[in-house]
Amino acid sequence: MEVSDVNFGLIGTVKDMIEMPAQPLAQIFVNEKEVLLPINKDFVVEFNKQEKKLIMKLPEGLLEIYINIK
Repeated sequence: MEVSDVNFGLIGTVKDMIEMPAQPLAQIFVNEKEVLLPINKDFVVEFNKQEKKLIMKLPEGLLEIYINIK
């Protein structure tokens, strides 16, 4: 499944889903760095199962924890 953020654009492809007590996490690798994205109704803008696309609106600063965004 391809994951995009409304502000950042394409993030990457989900490699695995990790079940956590509070919410599942999507495991994605960006430039060989692991990125864990929380999957919950507050962040999901659109989910298209047929096209295998997930569009999210992530909290400001979340991606910056994992990757260097300029």
